[in-house]
Amino acid sequence: AQVAEHGLARGRVPQDVVGVQVAMQHAVVVQVLHRAAHAGQQALIVTPTFGEYARACNAHGVRISELGLLPGTFDPPAAALLQAAASADVVFVCRPNNPTGTALPFEVVEAMLEAAPRAVVVVDEAYAEFSTTGEESALSLLPGRPRLLISRTMSKAFAFAGARVGYMAASREICAGPSCTVMLATFSRRTAAPRSTAWPC
Repeated sequence: AQVAEHGLARGRVPQDVVGVQVAMQHAVVVQVLHRAAHAGQQALIVTPTFGEYARACNAHGVRISELGLLPGTFDPPAAALLQAAASADVVFVCRPNNPTGTALPFEVVEAMLEAAPRAVVVVDEAYAEFSTTGEESALSLLPGRPRLLISRTMSKAFAFAGARVGYMAASREICAGPSCTVMLATFSRRTAAPRSTAWPC
């Protein structure tokens, strides 16, 4: 919980407008699909990227639409991304991307939220602490955007890889309901529960 609060503070996010859920790292993706998409709906994934998005979609019967990189580069085609996002139910963006290391520009993420008003947009910032591009975290876009979710992990920068623990920051509306902490296999609920009473977990 303290790590999550630290991340939100660095992203300059008011703590009273967002919720946080802590979970096993892979369970964050599963939780997103429980809240955002149903069997037969469509997910947009920019590839190549972290394979858990596609595996979780396949397990939930969510159709996948893939968007590749610009030829000869590690960059996704911004115009095509905005167009494809408009017809998707959920969009997964790894930023910076695994394995290319490139980060979708902040203004493109912001434009995607405007272009896809009905889609849940998931920005995975697992490697945010290692980014050298100077791009601002998408956490600062959370206020006023109830369909934006930010996924982060303690596995990388916090040297906690063995635990496979991460957290999801989103609007209180999305975070309301059964907590992700029930998916923690190696931590007790006492350990997983946020210490701040501000988080509706």
